Amino acid sequence: KKVRDVRSFLGLASYYRRFVKEFTKIARPLNHLLKNNVKFEWTNDCKQAFENLKTKLIEAPILILYHPELPVTLHTDACGYGIG
Repeated sequence: KKVRDVRSFLGLASYYRRFVKEFTKIARPLNHLLKNNVKFEWTNDCKQAFENLKTKLIEAPILILYHPELPVTLHTDACGYGIG
């Protein structure tokens, strides 16, 4: 692993950050590696953060383009005082 690789992975993963609960907390060890005055050291925390983010990006719910021939499941959430 190199700084360039970590930056590239985090760039991709960050695109989906709104779908990953506690993304910032999970990615903290990887973000630490990108700081200027930090020696690059791939620790167990970094590996665990990397694997955890990979898992979060492929587990349900998975976002895909709509395909009319496939079955569709719609999950909704509502309350009496807000939208979102």
